Amino acid sequence: MAAAATIAALSSASGLLAMLSEPHPALKLHALGNLNSLMHLFWPEISTSVPTMSVKTCSSPPSLRPSRLYPFSGESLYEDEEFEQRQLAALVASKVFYYLGELNDSLSYALGAGALFDVSEDSDYAHTLLAKAIEEYASFKSKPSSLNEEAAKIDPRLEAIVERMLDKCILDEKYQQAMGMAVECRRLDKLEEPIMHSDNHSGALSYCINLSHSFVNQREYRSEV
Repeated sequence: MAAAATIAALSSASGLLAMLSEPHPALKLHALGNLNSLMHLFWPEISTSVPTMSVKTCSSPPSLRPSRLYPFSGESLYEDEEFEQRQLAALVASKVFYYLGELNDSLSYALGAGALFDVSEDSDYAHTLLAKAIEEYASFKSKPSSLNEEAAKIDPRLEAIVERMLDKCILDEKYQQAMGMAVECRRLDKLEEPIMHSDNHSGALSYCINLSHSFVNQREYRSEV
């Protein structure tokens, strides 16, 4: 009730944004936590402070690196190694870029958010970025490593998101979804697990075979499946 009343009383995020420039870490943490909760209401206003929250340099693959449409000046909260909530700053920046329609940037910062990016969150933001993450991961995995060294250098943070999603599907007993994702992402090491967890092993195997014949175009990979 108190939190709802606080949100209802706010007509602007300017006060919270001002706290991001305060020297005390507790004030920055308070601001980031509330900005994260209020993003859907004030994202146009919050977007003006993306340079304060986001990353100037990035170790993500080229397709996921920030487009640098924004003037990244000054030391960001994410880059400040002494700031304990760098991941929260990355999550807030990720959501801003999502609302701006910059999905590459949004996913790049979601990778920086680590475990704070919740694969079980039931929101358009999470669903969209998970689909983007799977698409990027599958694209990297489908490239012959002998021809493209970048294919062999998948960002471990991207891989961690995919693995967390696979684990969630199995935990939620969504075995067919897990099998489809494992095949799409060329993670055959993760394909056996949903089959073994299924109550109907023969049915799961049949689904997997049909999946490979329907959606796997490369003959060699189909044989591996």
